[in-house]
Amino acid sequence: MTQTPKRVLLLYTDKYFLIKQVYPLGLNRIANHLRGHGHNVTVAYPFLPDENLELNVLALLKRHQPEIIGLGLRNLDTCMACEQYGDFQGHGFQTFFFLPQAN
Repeated sequence: MTQTPKRVLLLYTDKYFLIKQVYPLGLNRIANHLRGHGHNVTVAYPFLPDENLELNVLALLKRHQPEIIGLGLRNLDTCMACEQYGDFQGHGFQTFFFLPQAN
């Protein structure tokens, strides 16, 4: 069974990437696997170039016209809750820095 190559857009959704850069290894591995099977794959960071995320995503969709979209989610973010000064507040969120309790 021969598969028709697809246009794939993989979005790296770590909005703190420019502060504490962690390479999107998972997305890169998926992209390389798909490319090895003939698919046209783009890995993009949707938080640039404009400050408006929606405009950036719309531009990516228009430019690449993907048939498949994947999202890379980073679940070990060190930029907020785990930092030494990790007690942050913002619109709709608050983080806390916890110290281990001695027994």
